[in-house]
Amino acid sequence: EDAERVLSRMKANYSGRGDSLALRWADGVFRPADIGGDVFAGMAQRNAETAFLDALDALTGQGVNLSVSPAANNFAPKVMIGRRETKGFKRRDLVAAMDRLFDAGTIVPEAYERGRNTANKKGFVYMSPFRIEKLVSSGWQRIKRNDTYQTYLALLRRCHLEFREHELHDLEMALFANAEAECRKAMNAAGLQP
Repeated sequence: EDAERVLSRMKANYSGRGDSLALRWADGVFRPADIGGDVFAGMAQRNAETAFLDALDALTGQGVNLSVSPAANNFAPKVMIGRRETKGFKRRDLVAAMDRLFDAGTIVPEAYERGRNTANKKGFVYMSPFRIEKLVSSGWQRIKRNDTYQTYLALLRRCHLEFREHELHDLEMALFANAEAECRKAMNAAGLQP
């Protein structure tokens, strides 16, 4: 089939020869054939959720109230479209991300003001259990911003030493995909409430 290719190393001075990787053309790029589309879909969903939360933080910091109501002028996905934080995402991506974040309890409903008809307007707030202040006050060590990448690389090296049978890039993808769940487990094991 035209959509499939095999990338192989024919000659190498300092590495193994004959290694190959099956690739499949999908969505305009070659991707490893043995990784299912659900992995990429999950990464895209997670990216949309992160973009939504970044935009929510920025807008909240500016004092902008956002609504959960699609009919409202300040409907969160509508306000977020075109912002730097959500560049490349469509409104439907942000709506779906907002729904998943509500389902996960990451954002929760909250009335933000009383309307003219004395009814509270429906908004929401971000309930991140991983805010730096909360973690530090619970005994976690703050990592300087300039040291975060080196700390991450050290963690990745320790994982690779522990799980030698796995490729480094597979471990890295597993770390990214499971970071929040693993952080929750670590907090629970340490007796901290996320």
